[in-house]
Amino acid sequence: QEMGERASKPITLFGRTMLLIRGANGRFYATSAICTHMSVCHLEWKEERNLLVCPCHGGEFDVYGNVVKGPPSVPLQTFPVEVSGDDLFLRREV
Repeated sequence: QEMGERASKPITLFGRTMLLIRGANGRFYATSAICTHMSVCHLEWKEERNLLVCPCHGGEFDVYGNVVKGPPSVPLQTFPVEVSGDDLFLRREV
């Protein structure tokens, strides 16, 4: 409840910098917060466009981690989010 719809929150989990995003539909998404183009730039959530944008070279990703606009050609790593009451759980893929 601390996150409004279409909001994001940076988190560090599993030793990775990630963005937790709450979509307009209330669903939660978790993606890597590092652009896959050069693996150094931190992505920014653009609420009005519903996209993750790289401030370094202009790459764009959707909440599913798919590349919407290059130069990145590799999608973001994503993590399934499960909601249980007021708690969120992210699953690490092995």
